[in-house]
Amino acid sequence: MTSMNEGHIVRDVVAKLVLRLPGIARERIEYVVASEYEVFEGRPIRQYISILVEHTSKTRLLAEVQQFQAELRPSEPDLALAE
Repeated sequence: MTSMNEGHIVRDVVAKLVLRLPGIARERIEYVVASEYEVFEGRPIRQYISILVEHTSKTRLLAEVQQFQAELRPSEPDLALAE
């Protein structure tokens, strides 16, 4: 695969994830996709890079959203301390 085609892979994955994850800033998606793509750089088998980068990026972004939401939730009071 040429670098031109691989540049298209990153752009295509970003475009898909922007549509699937509208609550996440495009810049964050671009950053995550680029960093996940780097994990596969230099690997000999290039056929599934697009699918792997999309999957790992989506998983990472959704985990970040869940963590952020959990941090926003007020913690439940400890019932033992309330007595």
